Amino acid sequence: MKSQNTSPINNYDDKQYKLDDYFDELPKQCSRKEYIEDKIEKLNSNLTVFKLNDTYHLKQKHVYCPECYSKDINEKGYYSRGILLMDYGLVGCKIKRYKCKHCGNDFSADISSIVKPNFTVSNEVLDIVETYYSIDFTSVRKIREFFEKVHGIKISHQEIQDILVDYHIHFNPNIKEYSGYYAFDALWIKIKEISDKYVFLLALVDVCHDTIVAYKVVEHETEEEVLKFLKEATSNQERKAITTDLKPEYMSPINALGFKHQFCKFHFKQNNNRIIRKYVKDNNLPEEKIKEYKKFLPELYEIYDVKTQTEVAKIVKNLKKKINDFPEVIQYIINEKLAPYFKNLTYFLENAKIESTSNIIERIFEDLAPKHVKKCYKTIKGFLSRFNLKLKRWDERNAIY
Repeated sequence: MKSQNTSPINNYDDKQYKLDDYFDELPKQCSRKEYIEDKIEKLNSNLTVFKLNDTYHLKQKHVYCPECYSKDINEKGYYSRGILLMDYGLVGCKIKRYKCKHCGNDFSADISSIVKPNFTVSNEVLDIVETYYSIDFTSVRKIREFFEKVHGIKISHQEIQDILVDYHIHFNPNIKEYSGYYAFDALWIKIKEISDKYVFLLALVDVCHDTIVAYKVVEHETEEEVLKFLKEATSNQERKAITTDLKPEYMSPINALGFKHQFCKFHFKQNNNRIIRKYVKDNNLPEEKIKEYKKFLPELYEIYDVKTQTEVAKIVKNLKKKINDFPEVIQYIINEKLAPYFKNLTYFLENAKIESTSNIIERIFEDLAPKHVKKCYKTIKGFLSRFNLKLKRWDERNAIY
């Protein structure tokens, strides 16, 4: 009698098994619509989308006439257009057309939440282009390359340029009442539409809210333009104090409007150094004299080491008493730049809300229009669109409401 073979392998038949045999039944094919259809419907919940012959057909779920609001509507076929969608590129679409039985108005399915009228680029792509530019001054060609490499979307640099120029919303910060404490300055820019020479962007910063509250492009930085700008910018707002550099065009308008006018401490010191260098050059003195004269300046700057303007007045009075002990150029600085304006130089000592320097506005300018970026634009609309994008991002990150 032959012994029974108990090898485990003999417990199975000779059938060749497939992976499918290990499941009770195959998973049913997913009936979910393609992702692109879901995406479109998510962007506009009142749209229904279906695909036919590689073209996406869009029609409204709930239709009414935009003119008379009647719901008595007839369908009138489709019209074709392309839409550039994120992650999918240019998609061929057919948009449903309708005719109102009540007033006879012809209209199409409302897709404005997806793409603007007469645009190919979707609103989603517009927002991302604007975000890329607002984060950094990336060139339009680099943005185009980024879309192609990262998102697999082909978009021309001219389309990107048009998107940026079209962003012409005048950005207004969400501030109902200004603090009354400001910094003011002007930025040089070149806009060919206005002039071949430099023009000026006047800007007013609320130092407590840390954002620009008003700005305007002017052809000339005159007292009249400055007065008009500041008067309009602070209309119905408090005018407590304003910090500026030492430009003479600013003094008369600011005084006329009743601000306390704080001179920038940094610019005061910078201007004194400039006066000394010019004095040495005009008098053909050796360069060593610059260092010699600058040694007297710390004594003048003691006005910044005290706590009240009464103490500042005492320092200035003592400097005037021993005026003959100083070189001629230092005497000039004391008599013409320090003594007549010591209050303007030290208002901040008795009010912490008054900025001692105009660094805050220069910091904003450097972020919104840095020196390494060419400050030359074809049109005022092109400049303002870019400036508004940067200002909007600055406000989102830094503004204090």
